[in-house]
Amino acid sequence: MRFPMSQRPGARIQAVEDARNWVMASSGAFANDDAILAAGQVLFDLGPAIEACECPDEYQLLREMLDRVRQELHARLATTLQAHQEGAASVPIAIPIFPSTCQRHHLDELEVEILLLMILASFGMLSERGRANDVDDLQNQLQPCAVAALRVARALAPGGRLVSSGLVVVGERDTPMDTNITLSMDLLHALWHGQGRQPWSFTTEEEAYDRARSLVMAASRQMTRLEDDECGSGSRAEVQEMPPQIAALCQGYRAGLAEHPRWPITRMLHGLDGHDTMIFLLLLGKELGFPAPDHSLFRGHGLVSALATGPVCVRYLLPRLGRAGALRSQQLMRLCGGVPAGMLEEDDAILREAEFELPSAVRRQLGIQRQWRSRSGRLRQANTTLDKLVLHPEVADAVQQALAGARQPQRLLDDWGLRRAIPYGHGTSLLFTGPPGVGKTATAEAIAAALDKPILVVDYSAIQSCWVGETEKNLVRAFREAADEDAVLFWDEADSVCYNRDSAQRSWEVSQVNMLLKELEVFEGVCILATNRDLVLDPALERRIRRRLRFEPPTGPMAAKIWQKLLPPELPLSGDPDFDSLGALGLTGGQIKNAVLAAAQAAMVREDGRGVSQADLWQAAQTEFGRCAEDRLGFEAIGAGQLG
Repeated sequence: MRFPMSQRPGARIQAVEDARNWVMASSGAFANDDAILAAGQVLFDLGPAIEACECPDEYQLLREMLDRVRQELHARLATTLQAHQEGAASVPIAIPIFPSTCQRHHLDELEVEILLLMILASFGMLSERGRANDVDDLQNQLQPCAVAALRVARALAPGGRLVSSGLVVVGERDTPMDTNITLSMDLLHALWHGQGRQPWSFTTEEEAYDRARSLVMAASRQMTRLEDDECGSGSRAEVQEMPPQIAALCQGYRAGLAEHPRWPITRMLHGLDGHDTMIFLLLLGKELGFPAPDHSLFRGHGLVSALATGPVCVRYLLPRLGRAGALRSQQLMRLCGGVPAGMLEEDDAILREAEFELPSAVRRQLGIQRQWRSRSGRLRQANTTLDKLVLHPEVADAVQQALAGARQPQRLLDDWGLRRAIPYGHGTSLLFTGPPGVGKTATAEAIAAALDKPILVVDYSAIQSCWVGETEKNLVRAFREAADEDAVLFWDEADSVCYNRDSAQRSWEVSQVNMLLKELEVFEGVCILATNRDLVLDPALERRIRRRLRFEPPTGPMAAKIWQKLLPPELPLSGDPDFDSLGALGLTGGQIKNAVLAAAQAAMVREDGRGVSQADLWQAAQTEFGRCAEDRLGFEAIGAGQLG
């Protein structure tokens, strides 16, 4: 059971005796942080002893003792730093963590005492009133030590050295006394383990990226507070100021980066002011997945609200997000989905609703990968190459021509003057038509691999929305993500989104097709659309595509080659397969793939060790042929692949 100092027998006498003994024994530099914490205990135990004193003479004696302990404490801290700098007997002294931290951040005597008090409270080393959870707790601890309460509150203000250095983290409350305060975990762990790094000190770039999370979370809370602010405070005069806590965190983070001038993030932030630095770090947090990328924080209104001192300041900060702002002019930030491509003007309303992100080039320089999948589809590396395909000669030639134009667009458009003559429609747009299983998807994958680009396969469940206008925005996002990732954009089953507008029953269906055609016309990259129902496509698509490739089922010799390519060297075979007879069945590539898998499964079930035999392959091929013949929907027999 704990008693107040005035009720505990001998406690006051013990505090005075400890102080007298410490003063008499103290001299020179502190040997370690343990000795400093012990001195802090002596100092802060005298405060409750003075508060409980009833005799004037004794009170005066304790006051004098308190002043002497305080003076001796700060004198020995200074001596410790001096001994480290000069060395003792030519042997450098290992400086304790606490005084080096205070020196690095230029803390004055009051700030040193506050920090020391919080450390003692964290380790449970205060004999009386051992809490230090908010400003009120610290005032109660320090007032008996003749420290004015207002000085304590000012020392813990969001713009003060303790907070801006990252040594102390403050929360947000209506009054200063209710403000929650937390000691830096870096400093606490360093003292706990006897060694460590200073707050806002990074050893790796990955650590710096992870530490940005605290800034993003603080900004998110500030945005929420601003949205709930009914007073409408703030003015244009305050537009250059950030909320004190956000400014302190930003300052501490940049101080940590300053120790690594060669890091890409340090070079990118060089020359940016506090507001632009915070916007960049918020978008960095978006790429790393904290919070979720669809959070309102990453829209224009959210970004500036997190940095505004009042609701009125928001509209004065919006121009920072425009084309003329430092971040976009230096290509450190870009618009993503939700804003139509080719937009000539940007007003406040557009910037408020627009969503922002880091360009892919910036992400590559930083060496980070998105911690969330593409919102428009599956962005991945291609899983097949052209040498694995068997195509009709006309299709193969057309693919090579398309690749030549996609590989050397500058020569085609600039050196040969076509860009000036043809102002738009420079992208490589291809339409693949033909029945299922003839290689449309595989060829799209192989084109991406040949260009050494990832492929973005559009996910219609992510594109379609029940809200009017959202589908169009998602269509725009698909093209923008493909351009930003330098990926081949692949629309499989394109008839589901580019159907004939004459058959549309609702106005928003027409709007979706209009937006797709518009984006396809201005897209500068490689876009491939595939369908087996080309008759239902909108006629206007014909003008937007560079090449139409008709894929037909393989001939017998082509099918035989496909059989050969789909049997890997590792597959155990029983005898030599008769590829000519297998090819003569006229199966498509997709059907042959199914037959190979079925034959391998049949051989595995037997478990006789003979491997896959000709009989297995033939039986699987006959089954596939018969199944597909029953399911055939009457595809029109068309001759060799045609190029339009």
